[in-house]
Amino acid sequence: MEKLEAELGTLRARAETLKSRHAAADAAFVDAKSKLQRHHLEENLDADDKARARLEAAIAAGALTRDGYADALAEVQTKIAEAEQKLAAERSAVERKAANETLARDLDAIEQALPDYLAAG
Repeated sequence: MEKLEAELGTLRARAETLKSRHAAADAAFVDAKSKLQRHHLEENLDADDKARARLEAAIAAGALTRDGYADALAEVQTKIAEAEQKLAAERSAVERKAANETLARDLDAIEQALPDYLAAG
């Protein structure tokens, strides 16, 4: 159970890092898109193909980075859900074992007391 809890903690930390980086990548993507839009609205469209191509490349790179973080985050969240299910199953097994041992002790005590009870009756 300790191994699962440690793994779950590691996965949750990884998810937080990925969320942060995804947010930063998304902000960079939105910024690059805004710059291209400004270029389209304000610059000479016939004279500056290099600048437009640079801005479009920044958008493509930003989208790729953002989507990569989103995919990784989705995968980590799936692993977190699986680890939580395994941990819940492990805890349930431990609780069932403890309940079984308690019932076995109670049954032993009843079986030991039963002959005396029957003899007294």
